[in-house]
Amino acid sequence: MKIHDGITGGIFIIEGSKNSIHDNIFSYLGLYAIKIEKGTGNEIVYNTIKFNPYGVVISSDVTFSMVENTFIQNGYGISLMANNAIIEKNTFTKNDVGISIYGNDVQLRNCDFAGGIYGIKIENVSDAYIHNCMLSDVSTAIFIQNVSNVNISHSTFNGHDEGINCTSSKNIELFNCTFWGNEKGIEMENSTTKVHSSIFHNNSYGFFVTNSSFYLTNSHLNENIYTINAEKSSLFINHTSLAHSNKGVAAFSSYIFMNNTTIENNTYGIEIENSTSGEFSYSSFEWNDYGMRLFNSSFISISNSSFSKNSNGIYGKNCKNITAMNNTFFSNSKGITMEKSHFCKFINQSVEGSSNGMEFMWCTHSILRDNEIKENDFGLVLSQSPNNMLYQNQFANNIYNFDMEGLSVNDFYENIDTSNTINGEPFYYLVNESDIILQEPAGYIALVGCTNITLMDVSISNNGEGALLAGSNEVSIKNCSFQNNIEGSFILSSTNILFENADINHNLNDGILFQSSSHVSLLECSIYQNGQRGINIYALDEISGDFSISGNEIKENWLGINIENIDGSVIKNNTIKNNERGGIRLFKASHTVIKGNNISANEDGVDITNSYDIQFFNDKLFGNENGINLKSSEAEIQNSSFMECNTGITSDGSMENIENSTFFNNSKGMYVFNSSTNISLSSFINNDIGCEFISTSFNIFNSTFHGNVYGILSSYCTGTIYSSENIYDNEYAIMLNHSQNVNIFSCYLFNNTFGFYIMNSSHSEINNCSIFNSTNGMVIINSTMNNISKCLIHHNYYGAKVKGDENIFFNNSFWRNEYGMWIEGEHNFIYHNNFAYNHKNAYDNANNTWDNGYPSGGNYWSDYAGIDKFNGPSQNISGSDGIGDMPYKVGKSEDRYPLMELYEGAASIPNSPPIPSFTYYPQKPFSLEYVIFTDTSTDPNGKMDIVSWHWDFGDGNTSDDQNPKHAYSHSGIYNVTLTITDSYGEEGNITATIEVKNIPPVANFSWSPFSPNAKESIQFTDASTDADGSIVNYTWDFGDGSSYSKDKNPSHTYYDNGVYTVKLTVTDNNGATSVKVAEVTVKNVPPTAEFFFIPEKPSVGEKINFTDVSSDTDGNIVSWHWDFGDGSASNEQHPVHSYEKGGKYKVTLTVKDDDGDEAKITKTIEIKAKSTPGFEIIFVLLSILLIVTRRKITFNK
Repeated sequence: MKIHDGITGGIFIIEGSKNSIHDNIFSYLGLYAIKIEKGTGNEIVYNTIKFNPYGVVISSDVTFSMVENTFIQNGYGISLMANNAIIEKNTFTKNDVGISIYGNDVQLRNCDFAGGIYGIKIENVSDAYIHNCMLSDVSTAIFIQNVSNVNISHSTFNGHDEGINCTSSKNIELFNCTFWGNEKGIEMENSTTKVHSSIFHNNSYGFFVTNSSFYLTNSHLNENIYTINAEKSSLFINHTSLAHSNKGVAAFSSYIFMNNTTIENNTYGIEIENSTSGEFSYSSFEWNDYGMRLFNSSFISISNSSFSKNSNGIYGKNCKNITAMNNTFFSNSKGITMEKSHFCKFINQSVEGSSNGMEFMWCTHSILRDNEIKENDFGLVLSQSPNNMLYQNQFANNIYNFDMEGLSVNDFYENIDTSNTINGEPFYYLVNESDIILQEPAGYIALVGCTNITLMDVSISNNGEGALLAGSNEVSIKNCSFQNNIEGSFILSSTNILFENADINHNLNDGILFQSSSHVSLLECSIYQNGQRGINIYALDEISGDFSISGNEIKENWLGINIENIDGSVIKNNTIKNNERGGIRLFKASHTVIKGNNISANEDGVDITNSYDIQFFNDKLFGNENGINLKSSEAEIQNSSFMECNTGITSDGSMENIENSTFFNNSKGMYVFNSSTNISLSSFINNDIGCEFISTSFNIFNSTFHGNVYGILSSYCTGTIYSSENIYDNEYAIMLNHSQNVNIFSCYLFNNTFGFYIMNSSHSEINNCSIFNSTNGMVIINSTMNNISKCLIHHNYYGAKVKGDENIFFNNSFWRNEYGMWIEGEHNFIYHNNFAYNHKNAYDNANNTWDNGYPSGGNYWSDYAGIDKFNGPSQNISGSDGIGDMPYKVGKSEDRYPLMELYEGAASIPNSPPIPSFTYYPQKPFSLEYVIFTDTSTDPNGKMDIVSWHWDFGDGNTSDDQNPKHAYSHSGIYNVTLTITDSYGEEGNITATIEVKNIPPVANFSWSPFSPNAKESIQFTDASTDADGSIVNYTWDFGDGSSYSKDKNPSHTYYDNGVYTVKLTVTDNNGATSVKVAEVTVKNVPPTAEFFFIPEKPSVGEKINFTDVSSDTDGNIVSWHWDFGDGSASNEQHPVHSYEKGGKYKVTLTVKDDDGDEAKITKTIEIKAKSTPGFEIIFVLLSILLIVTRRKITFNK
């Protein structure tokens, strides 16, 4: 029977065979679309079944085929109770249950499941096969319960809450399946499952395993949040990769066997917790945060595996009996880390290229054997992990090969023998040994519970500690080098330790770390460039340490010396410089002596907190941010210097005594807050602020303040300044601000801009001080009830400038100030003072009292013009009383009883010696020239006090005139001394050097004849003079290039006419020269014209040879002109001419020389009629020969 198309109701086949139901749509039926209870050979194909409670129901006694049907949003797509069923190529969409299988030996092939609650639900059966199915977005893709022998292959699971949920089932196997994007790929409980060659990708959980046995082979699991989560289960994982997950395997109370597996790029590759067994072999852990994390587990074995590029290769905590053998750890941040784990074995590991190779914390009774640990940052660290056994381990080229960490001596008892090596050198880990001298090359040295050990010439580097001493006594370390370790040396609970000539540098933390140790000497060591403290000395509770640190160089560390809770140390004769944080730090380190150290270029030279009885002697603190920083401490500082610091001494809540110390060129010499300070015999020079006190009680005795902006700056303080005689060249010498009861006496303030600057202060006293040579001797602003007495105030611009009220000035002397006193305040009381020789004695613009009544009197005024003829309160009783009869006006006020004489009870006005000085003009005179000397001397008591002058001019001449003049006979350098004497007989003298210049000679000469001709001898005659000496040299230059002459009166001949410059240079006996230049004109000699002709008696038409024989003695003839007398002429020198007619002719030759002068000669020639020549020719030739031989012939070469 064929049923297709148009079926509107369901189909119920009770006993039918070979029925074909195809191409139908079944929807919205009351219970089911198709139900078959019995029958064989039925087929259901190409139907669409949707929106039904049950799509197809197949009872147990049915055989059928079901192909390419579509099931949409049914309660159950298929409910299958038949055995041996095959369902192929069906599509299930959003059914509550796609297929519910209650029959055995069922096969599903090539089906697609999308949406719904269950894709496939298999319960209480066996032998199900699912092949090449696609399941997506189903809450649970396959649900398996109480089932055995399920085979799922080549299927894909995507977007499910659970890909497979397997409960109380066994022999569940998956082949070549893919799970991606599920909340859980496979969840199993009380089941046995095997997964082969499958892929799990991007699931929240790849596997969630509880109380099950799980086998995983040849699979790839990546980018799951939790790849395998197992609890109380057994896991067997082979040839699988777990990658890019938060946790690759998280196993709780489970057993794991893993072989040939790759675990990479997970946060936790393997996490095992509360498990008691497990085996891992031939696996690879790479790029995980934790390759393997073990917690509270035991009897885990890891072998023949590799761990590389993990943040942590193996991390174990609270574990026991962990065994790792033949593993490789490469380039991990941490290779092996064990914490609170015991009885573990690590054998034949290769640990290389990690930040931390192996680290054990609070671990005991473990064995480390035959491990190769190389090229890590930290090779092996044992931290509070005693009683372990190390042998035959090799450490090489780690930055820090071996490190021991502990808090007590018991933490360091280990069994480590010399079979362990570092870079080929043996370990010397000595426990309870004594009487040993160790001078061997060593890789590591530890002395635990040892006595009388000497280390000599040992160099240890690249370990946690260069030398480890724990609970040891009488140990000497000499000529050793500890560098590039974590700690240069670590000394714990040890006594009588000596470091001598040790070189300790470039260690990561401390150069030497002393914990709870005592009686230690560090002598002549070099401790530098350590990352933390050069020397770190501390105890958890305060103890007496008796440390002696002497003659060391401690530089370029973060902190030079740190002493904490250790009393009684001596730090002397060290160089402590360029430490970043500070040179010395003391915290609860009382009774410390710091002596003879050079402490420079640190942040804090010495930082002291909660420490008492700190003593400094002869220390030099230079270029520190703070020289000494005191907090709640007490210190004695003697004979020390503070230079170029931001603050020399900073004190907060402390007590300090400073004696005989120097503060130079600091921003602040001292900054003291809420403290108690005593300063004596000390100098504060060129600081911005010498001493700044705030809310402090201070005492300053016999100290110097020079060149500071503020010498002493007091705010809200009380104190005393006394016997300090060198307070000078400051901007503000002493400033009191909001201070009370500051007593200042017997001090000298001079050359300051402001001597005293007192504002908002009261009840202070200034007594017996000298204030002079300042712009403002004293300024008082908004201050009251201050007493100023017995002070000598002189040579200031303002002696005292007062803008305060009710202050008292008495028994003072205001002497030679521009303004003695300038007052703008009121009710001040000024009496028994001397106002002497001030430019203006006093100015009062308010209402003040200037006398003490009668008969006590007022003040002495040097410019008082009154007389003393009367006495009495009204000065109207006849008879003098030493008080002026008229008041002395002071601005708006007056002194009613001015004193006629200096008040003897006031500060004495001293005589000051005169101050000699003079000028002279001209500054560089010549000899024989008058020099005018002008006296410019002064006298602090007035220029009229100078009564005599005596001049010594340095050439044997003197004068007693005040302003003499003097001429020196000869040049030279002379010392002129002026000695002056004042009316008290005190002298002053000054010497100045004056250079008297030489008068140079005057060159002059004459010559004769005055207008010579060429070749004429000229006589030169010297007429030079020298007013203050003699001429010793003559040099004549005649201007014609001929040789010079040194004669006084030479003669000279010029061979050519012209104008010649003659220069005479004369030199006198002082080397001065003079030059006279004159022009000599030498006249030209005219030429001489002469000629002859041949023949002498020529005939008409006969050629006549005219021969020039003219001459020029001082030159050359340059032109010729012939006039033959017949109207013919020629300019040739030797012309030839003939006459056409006989007769006598006048022949004239005119010659001109090279200077333009001419000469001429005329001769008569007679021309005969033409005839035969005869003997006369011979005569003519002889005549020519004779003339030629007499001429001068010049050949030019």
